[in-house]
Amino acid sequence: MLDIALIAEAGDWPEATDWEMLARRAAEVAFAQTPHDPLRRKRVTIEVSVKLTDDAEVQALNRDYRGKDAPTNVLSFPMVQADLLETLCNSDDGEVLLGDIVLARET
Repeated sequence: MLDIALIAEAGDWPEATDWEMLARRAAEVAFAQTPHDPLRRKRVTIEVSVKLTDDAEVQALNRDYRGKDAPTNVLSFPMVQADLLETLCNSDDGEVLLGDIVLARET
């Protein structure tokens, strides 16, 4: 199962949009395009965190983790090495954190 954790923290993200539904659909479509799509049907809960924020936070993350002192539209932080994906199983709390995606509203 694919679980999406949405965090809307900063930025001028329109409230009328169902960001959680859009994040879920985007993650499912993206995951389906990978060779690891069968993991969604295994007895493991895979979590992807999607954070909605602003340019200032993304710029700080980009600077701290990539050495690029500028905002960008999206950053991703994988938590599991690609060669270990096939061996995933539930952790003590029942989920495997696949990674984080951070989106900047302004960029």
